[in-house]
Amino acid sequence: MNILITGGRSDMAYEMVKRYSAIGHSCIVTASSDESVLDVTKLYLNIEPKVKVVRFLLERAEESQEVIQSLLEDSGIDVVILNAWNKVENLQLFHDCSNEEMETELDNVKGNLWLLKQILPHMKDKNFGRVLFISSIAAINGASRYGMYCLGKAAMEGIIYNLAVDYGEYNIFSNILRPGIIKTERTKRFWEKDFYIAKVSRPIPAMRMGEATQVAKATLPFIDKDSYISGTSINVSGGLPLIRSKGLLK
Repeated sequence: MNILITGGRSDMAYEMVKRYSAIGHSCIVTASSDESVLDVTKLYLNIEPKVKVVRFLLERAEESQEVIQSLLEDSGIDVVILNAWNKVENLQLFHDCSNEEMETELDNVKGNLWLLKQILPHMKDKNFGRVLFISSIAAINGASRYGMYCLGKAAMEGIIYNLAVDYGEYNIFSNILRPGIIKTERTKRFWEKDFYIAKVSRPIPAMRMGEATQVAKATLPFIDKDSYISGTSINVSGGLPLIRSKGLLK
């Protein structure tokens, strides 16, 4: 199958591509700029079959109209994994968020919706498609000073459930995967510190942070051609949002 994964620079996207390519799927990943396309292409040089990298920026999704239409007309897109999301730069209370920061977060939602609007008609015509949104455990549990991020992820979850209802008859299955606290390059500034690992692991039932490889492995049932899974979500979180309270009061 032809699988489009947005946010190709991320560790989770890379691990997905490795798994999908190993079982014979063709992968397309996105990068946010022309320079980034070159950098991301280098990341995937050693993976076969060759990974295609295209430009797609959430904030200016419409600029990728020709790119996406070319993919649809050429090889087609059987699976789309919505993985791209802008990094949260400032952890702060909601009322301290600037209008610009709020717009940036909402651009994440609008960019993903735009992409779905391009791809869904193609999937409907083929009577086949798989849509997977990489959300976050924060979408259902909240996260301190992550208000806008939680809002954006929760909003996308709402439309994914609706797609499962409206497009299921066309063999288009839509689902959600919610990573918990995962070790990635994006979060390295936190988890490379021992005291952070100790504190953040204590309330997680599994008592450790997750790995990008575990997230990638969990996506496999959702993209399977013979899958009967739709309109559901799975948490890859070591047990969160359940809280291990043992030792927290010491």
